Amino acid sequence: MRDSDFNPRRILIVDDEPMVGRILERWLTEEGFQCRSVADTEEAAVQIASGSVDLVLCDVNLPGESGLEFLSTCRRMFDDEIVFVMISGIKTPATALEAINLGAHDYMTKPLDRGRVLLCVESALQRKRETTLRAHAIDRLGERLKRLDEESLVRLLWAAECRDDMTGAHIRRIGRCSAALAGALGWSPEATEEIRHAAALHDIGKIAVPDSILRKPGPLDFKEFEEMKQHTRRGAHILRDGSTSTIQMAASIALSHHENWDGSGYPDGLAGNDIPEAARIVAVVDVYDALVHDRPYRLAYSEHVVLRMMADLSGEKFEPRIYDVFRSILPTIRNIGRLLDDETRDGTGDWESLRRACEEASEPEQKRAKA
Repeated sequence: MRDSDFNPRRILIVDDEPMVGRILERWLTEEGFQCRSVADTEEAAVQIASGSVDLVLCDVNLPGESGLEFLSTCRRMFDDEIVFVMISGIKTPATALEAINLGAHDYMTKPLDRGRVLLCVESALQRKRETTLRAHAIDRLGERLKRLDEESLVRLLWAAECRDDMTGAHIRRIGRCSAALAGALGWSPEATEEIRHAAALHDIGKIAVPDSILRKPGPLDFKEFEEMKQHTRRGAHILRDGSTSTIQMAASIALSHHENWDGSGYPDGLAGNDIPEAARIVAVVDVYDALVHDRPYRLAYSEHVVLRMMADLSGEKFEPRIYDVFRSILPTIRNIGRLLDDETRDGTGDWESLRRACEEASEPEQKRAKA
């Protein structure tokens, strides 16, 4: 990665008022920034595609495609690689809120003030620096993960999970319960063992989510939730091009475990069988486990309430077939949870005895589900 990536200074000004462009160019060039002005989004798109832009100062009212439409397009194409600050003579709060909700870092109104512009630019470029450093760290971690065996992967992930769940038990329960559900659905023993490891990596992308969001003791606002949703793509990015079938399965689970059976999920709005079956399995187990355990922002729900909520979501969030089999093996799911909770409390970690106990508990349930 280039040194310049860690010290972004390249600014593109998009405004159809030549005087505004010249003033901003002069102010920013005098402060050592590299600036270029264009009058419309078509030319701006060419500059952005060339990879020579860190920050875009974009007018809202432009000929043809509006600045807000251009912002939305760029966010879809480039995610958060480029930071946007919107500029407008419109001072209505609704326009500013729309810009922020679409992913803009900030919103400035005309007439512009030099001091305000410089502060806003520095803040936006600091965000760019943080994003670049985080992406670099994710790439390095991804390469490291691919060189580790599955058990080492899970143990490394426990440390990451402790940012969100102080025991790291959630990822272990997801792995074990996903394996039990896959077995009950008729998966082979080899594939069941793969999903046990792969499912535990479903939230690996959360290592890139700031603690202020991940451990916020309350509901997330729109912008925070959009940041949280990125953990799916970041997890898939970390695990991409894995050399083993387990890591390849983990990548597909990381990306798609928040997709919904009816197509209303994220990040890609997949529906039905277009969602990998492993991700459909993890989706059911993940929701159940999250709701019946305490989280940083709320206390656990009773299992009775959770099951009623999940039944209402069958056919919408969950594939009905998988949810029905999940309900049929609830004693196994509960037993796995108790075993792992006991392990967490007493500090033991006998993988082999735990594996045997889970298999023994799940065997009759698997037979009943197949029947």
